[in-house]
Amino acid sequence: MNRTIVALFTSREDAEAARKELIDVGIPPDDLHVRGGSSSSADRSDAESRDPGRFWRSVLETTDAGEDSYAHYAEAERRGNAALVVEDVEPREAASIETALVTHGVLDIEKLADDWRTRGWHRYDERAPALSPSELDEERRRSAQFRAGGAPGVDPRRCIRFFSVVIERSGSGRR
Repeated sequence: MNRTIVALFTSREDAEAARKELIDVGIPPDDLHVRGGSSSSADRSDAESRDPGRFWRSVLETTDAGEDSYAHYAEAERRGNAALVVEDVEPREAASIETALVTHGVLDIEKLADDWRTRGWHRYDERAPALSPSELDEERRRSAQFRAGGAPGVDPRRCIRFFSVVIERSGSGRR
């Protein structure tokens, strides 16, 4: 069984840098997908990307990640964060993937969601108003405090264990 890992980053640039590093260590580009991190909700080109909840529900519905996980990722994307989805991860690749994610500042989704709750957030709402570019910038600034490998109090091992959603899939592998 191979896995899919989802990693959240403060910016699209960080997610793209992690993607590039994973390509450099041999992960096929077709197994790597960056989503979100646009400068405004209006930059999103189609209905699916304008409603991140639809995308995250479809990615996580076959997992044991739970309803909260879909809501957390959808809300993170709505707030301007970017995600890197790594598909078809073989067990021998996991350590190098986790190292790249930490190197490029993977976020601790649980701490991020806790921060939103302290500011009144309860659940993802696809009808919530789009954030302005300045609001997106502020959300990204706030999320930076929850980066692995640099933020005080964020343990990279905890960040990977609790942040990365691992989806078990059956299949023959890619190589």
